[in-house]
Amino acid sequence: MARRSEVGPPAGEELVFRASLSEVVRLPWFVAVLGTAIALVLGAIVVPGEDRVDLWLTAAVLVTGAAGGLLWRRLVSGTTADAEGLTAVWIRAADLSWPDVQGLALRARGVFAYDATGRHYLLHHVPPTRRALADLEELWLAGRGAD
Repeated sequence: MARRSEVGPPAGEELVFRASLSEVVRLPWFVAVLGTAIALVLGAIVVPGEDRVDLWLTAAVLVTGAAGGLLWRRLVSGTTADAEGLTAVWIRAADLSWPDVQGLALRARGVFAYDATGRHYLLHHVPPTRRALADLEELWLAGRGAD
């Protein structure tokens, strides 16, 4: 479950949904990549011969860099909603003003926002709960203006 900076839609403030560091380090892919990096470093220390040490250390640096990049991406991704609209960040950022949002929906994979063209946007780290959906809908209804 993603951590929230606010409980309920605050007046004039924003809702922020982000992953916490403790959530990310419990992910199986992170543990696997970090374990591989540690194994490669240990392999570089244990394997005799200087010609192989360079290969092991290079592999360890690449795997550790990949783990760091994945960790950073998970920590900066998320969804922010305020009186103006919402921003969902994953690989790319999707900025939607409330008048552009045609609907919000709770699905098995999470909470989605739909625009006028029918395109859907997954709102990253928003917990798939009715409470989170209700908080976002309250901001949406206040921000979209008259029908």
